[in-house]
This record gives sequence, C-alpha cells and structure tokens, in this order.
Amino acid sequence: MRTDGNVSREGLVMKRVCAGGPALAAVAVSIAAMALHSPTVRAQAGAATQAQTPTFRTGVEYVEVDARVVDGKGKPVRDLKKEDFHLFEDRQEQTIESFSAIDIPLESTSSTTSTSSMRTTTTAPRVEPDVSPNHFTAEESRVYVIVLDDRQIDAQRTQQTVNIVKTFIQRDLGSHDLAAIVATSGRTDISQTLTGNKTLLVKALDGFVGRKLESEAIQRFNGTHPQDSQEWYFEATSSLRAVREVLTWMGGMRGRSKVLLLLSEGTDYNTDSTSDVNVTVVLDEEKQTIAAATRANVTIYGIDPRGLYAFDELTALGGSNAAATGAAVAAAQARERGAGPSPAAEGRSSVGPGAAAWRALNTGFRAEVDRARMSLRSIADETGGAVSFQNDFQAVLNRIVSQHSTYYLLGYYPTNTRRDGKSRSISVKVNGRGLKVLARSGYREAKGSAPPVPLSLPGPRGTSSELREALNSPLPMDGLALTATAAAFRGESGKASIAVIVETPAGNIDVTEQDGKFTGALEIATVAVDRRNVVAAAETTRIDLQLTRETSDQLKRQGFRVLSKLNDVSAGRYQVRAAVVLAGSAKGGSVWYDIDVPDFSKGELVMSGLVIASARQGATPTGNDSKLFAGVLSILPTAVRQFKAGDELLAFAEVYANRTPALEVNLSVIVKDDHAATVIRHTDSISASDFAAADGVYRSVTRLPLADLAPGDYVLSIEATRKADDVR
Repeated sequence: MRTDGNVSREGLVMKRVCAGGPALAAVAVSIAAMALHSPTVRAQAGAATQAQTPTFRTGVEYVEVDARVVDGKGKPVRDLKKEDFHLFEDRQEQTIESFSAIDIPLESTSSTTSTSSMRTTTTAPRVEPDVSPNHFTAEESRVYVIVLDDRQIDAQRTQQTVNIVKTFIQRDLGSHDLAAIVATSGRTDISQTLTGNKTLLVKALDGFVGRKLESEAIQRFNGTHPQDSQEWYFEATSSLRAVREVLTWMGGMRGRSKVLLLLSEGTDYNTDSTSDVNVTVVLDEEKQTIAAATRANVTIYGIDPRGLYAFDELTALGGSNAAATGAAVAAAQARERGAGPSPAAEGRSSVGPGAAAWRALNTGFRAEVDRARMSLRSIADETGGAVSFQNDFQAVLNRIVSQHSTYYLLGYYPTNTRRDGKSRSISVKVNGRGLKVLARSGYREAKGSAPPVPLSLPGPRGTSSELREALNSPLPMDGLALTATAAAFRGESGKASIAVIVETPAGNIDVTEQDGKFTGALEIATVAVDRRNVVAAAETTRIDLQLTRETSDQLKRQGFRVLSKLNDVSAGRYQVRAAVVLAGSAKGGSVWYDIDVPDFSKGELVMSGLVIASARQGATPTGNDSKLFAGVLSILPTAVRQFKAGDELLAFAEVYANRTPALEVNLSVIVKDDHAATVIRHTDSISASDFAAADGVYRSVTRLPLADLAPGDYVLSIEATRKADDVR
C-alpha cells in the first residue's frame, strides 16, 4: 500500500494448488491485491477528449469510421477538433453526429526474448483483478476479438498458433482492454467471452487443435485419394460464415474501435476451378464476410501461423537426381508442416517419380498456398487491416496496438437511407496542410428490411426493455457506472451459490423530492451465463427508494450497493452479468464478471471464494441487505477496492472438509507487499471438532486494521493446509 490515506485492492484470483508436497491437501487459494494510492498515482488515460454520444434512432443506419491522421513523417496528429473534419459518402458530405478523439497511452510491456519464428513473452506472476468495472470507455480501452480458424489451421501448427495468441495476450493486451476468443469450429471449450482477465484468455487456448484437411496436392503426390471437394467446400464456407457471425455481433459495439485478429491459413478451396459450381458460392461468402466487416466498422488483421513458406526447395524441381529432389521436398515439408512427401520413406530413394510429377506437386502445392493467402489478404486489406506471412509475427501485433490507440471516431447517419445492398464509398478529409487521413474506403449496405435483433438473454418476465438491452449488450453498458465482484460458495445438493456484490459510486443514483421524501426506483437483474450462453441462474429485483433527506444525502455521498445470490449453480466457468436501470428513465448500465465455480465435493479441503468488507463502506446504502452473510459478517461485503488508511477490513472465506473424520487444519491469512514480503500473517488452528460442529464448514472472519500499513500494493491470501502431525 502507498500511504496517502487510500488503499486500493487490485485483484482476486482463485486457484487450486498443492501446498508443500504430497503430505498437504489440495486447497483453494484466494489472492487479492490491495493498494494505497495518492491522488497523483493513477495516470490519466490520454489527453482530454471531446465525445458527443448520439441518441441512436430506431430503424436508421448509423455508420462509424475510425480515422487516423498523420503528418508528413507518419506520426499521429492529436488535438484535432470536430470542425477540422469533413466526411463524404458517395461524394456527398455527411453531418458528423458524434466525434471522439481517442489517445490511449501505450503501456510498458514485459521483456521479450526473440526466437527464430516469433517473440516469446516472459512475465512475472500476475494477480488478476477480482473486481470488474464497466466504465473503461473508448478513451481508455481497446476491444479485440481473436478468431482461431481451426478449420483452416493444420494440426502441425497448433502450438505455433497458441504461442502467437499467448504473446499477444501477455505482451500487448492493455490493463483496461477487453478481448474474446472464438473458434470457427464452434467449440465452446476453446472460447472466452469478452474479458480483461489474461489468465482466463490464456486458459481458453488449452484445448485448441488445428483440424485443417490435408493438402490435395500432397495427397495426389502420395497416391492417396483426396477428399471429396464437398469436404473442402464445407470447411471453407463454414469458416467464413463463422467469421461473419462474429462480425455481425461486433456490429452492436458502438462508440469505439474494434479489431478482429484472425489466426488462419486462409480459405483452402480451389477457386481457380472453372468446372466447380461451388466456386461462386465460396467467393460470394468471402465478399459477404468483407461486407459484414465494413458495415460493423471492424478492422481485420490476419496472421498465417505458417510464417515464411519454404518454396525455395520446390522451385527448382525436375532435375535428374531423384534422390536429391526428394530430399529437397522432404526438407521443404519438414519446415512447412513437420511432415510431408518423402520419396526415401516410400522406397523411392533411387528411382523417384519423374520430373513432371515433381513439377506438378510444386505447382499444385504452391497454388493452394497462394490462393489461401490471397483470400486472407483480401479480407484484411478491404477492412483497412493487414496480414502477416512473416516468421516474426510481432510486427503486425505492434501495428494493431499502435493504430488502435490514437485515432478519431466519427459517426454519422447517411443521407442515403436505401437498404439496397450496394457499395458506398467513404472519404474523410481534414483541414491542415500536409496531413494524411487513414480510414476505411467504404462499406456495403445491407439489403432489405433490418431483421429484429434476437435477445439471447431475454430476461425474466416483466422486466423492462432497457434492462434486457443492458443484459444483451455486446459490451458492458456504461450509462450508469458499476463495479462488481463475485465469489462462489458451497450450496445444497452438490451445487454452488454465487454471491454477487455490485456498487455504483457517489452521485449516480437520481432521486426525486416530493412532499419531503426522496423517491426513486431501481430495476436490477443478475444472471450467470455458461459457456454456451445459457442462463444457469438468475435473480431480478426492484428496489423502491423512499428516503429522508439525511439518507438521500448519504446516497449522494457514498453511492449505492446491491447484493444478489445465484443458487443451484453447477461447477464450471460462468460470466455473471449484472444490469441496473433507473426505473422510468434511460439511465442504466451493466457489468460483467468471469468466475470459475469449483466442484466443492472434490478434494479433502476446498475453499470458497474470498469477500472483503470495509468498516467505512459498511454505511453505504444497500439493496437486498439481508441476502448475504446475515449473522456471519457484522458489516456487509463491498466491491470497492479503495480504502482509507485508518479503515479496517474483514476478510471472509469458508473452508469445507470433505473427509470423515475431518482434518486438523492450519488456516493462514497473509498480506504481502508488492515485493512479496509478508507484512501480516494470522494463523488459526481448525480442529476436527470445529468442522464437525458446523457440518463440515469452517467460516473464517479475520479483521485487518490498515492503520499500520505503509502505502503500497499488497496481496491478501487465505491458505488452508493439513497439519503436519495429521498425516495418516
């Protein structure tokens, strides 16, 4: 902690560890980071911006354009005003309805080590935040969707693909950025909804495996029967349609730059064929994908995990020495995919195929790669992005971050309102000699009536459309600033419950004075959504505020807190979504929190999530104040992570003993500073009788006075381990 009188907790993670070796039980460890900040510590996210958020008109197209302005030396130009810009669609000047100047500072990154194919990031262990805010706006954060085109990535490139994505997440993802991971095969076990949690993003890559069909040219050369063309057609079109679905979803993200990072080897289909009736369909799918990206204002960056392709060994084939030719092909294939046609392996080291066969392999194999790469390049180029075929992929990753850190976001309603499916050109000009504007050149308008947007989370009956919109928004809505945290506890019948704490800061809740009373109403929905986007648990609450002047003033000074409890949740990963709307108004917000719910029935010792209460925050006006921890905590838990130096915290967690008779356990509450030095340690002994008296549950409540802590960053952990003398 840094003393200026404020403490801030940066994060909480929960992970299973085996503490100390075989003699100790596997336990759940909750780690939180706290920090005392001075008013000058927190850096401002770039220069002040001018933002004019439009009220989106129903049924009318709204177009956004990212515009980068550079000077004659290619350096970004900042501090331009709305009146400096002129925007044209089909040569007709449009009225700029919304304008934002975005300038996100580039954060310092960890050291990197270079390999022959890419840079590998090495980072110190990181504590992920245990609170999730919704108020990181376009001026503070970037949005990335990472698409793993496993349909078009060979299995031999699986690890290379994973390494590239890990490098981007660990090295280039900013502390306020959001990212999601999607696979074109539709596998939910290698997907991750939008989150800033790097640990969850990296974990989502664990099961990734490329599943691309083997090259037709290689199969013909090896004498195996190639797959039917319908199989390549199915894989190619399925991949493109999956990307297009992601782009359509991203179209609902308004008010910020959006990036789709596509890891793919391109569309593997012979579009040069003149006899294949499916060629037209595949090419049309590519065009529709590009059109969806331009309509959604999404920039696509492609990375081919093959890197530089080893064509040199194949370009001089047809010589008289079959063995030398075979060795060259084998070397090329080893570099390209780790395996390939090897004449020696097939007993053809002395008498190989003729020069014509080798040339056919070379020509066919190279044509396949060229076609696939051309499809990847065209998708990226048409959306204003770039594609990398290099071995050092960091160059394109650097470009992604830099180009989407300093830009101007322009929004307008086109004067041409026809949904005719035709292309529209876009041109952006700026006042000032020698300045260059980099922006997309156009988009393809949709055709026909706009389809209704389906609500994947319809919400309980009787809830308002504003609340349902907040739950279904592709991004957390920031109309009402919210911060959330959640923790999992053992429930009944082998299930779990999730305690959810949501807070909004001072001055956000509006009340109306009438006859000496201050009234208002809040509509609140909290849901836990699994990886298939299915609601596993939900709670809806309406809170009618009837306040005196004193409590109204308290609300203005301290903000508002809402407690929810989601019951009967199975073990697994969930996204908790909480939406809060001021009834009778358009003011509302939503916040998301990712949580792994463990199986509390497994393991000798299991620990719940960790919650923190603050003596000073205990007086915050609270809705559903009887929902959580009644009779357990003397003050209610909080999602706030900035505390005064003289405050006192309560750290609460539950320990579950799944063994009979119960174990003898040491429970330690530890606070470490940012140098990993222990500054507080409380150790209690839990006896078997303690567990037996409470049906196998021990509730740990530890008081932590902050007065004696110096300013700085801290990690708070609770650890439960078997006593050494309890080993049987």
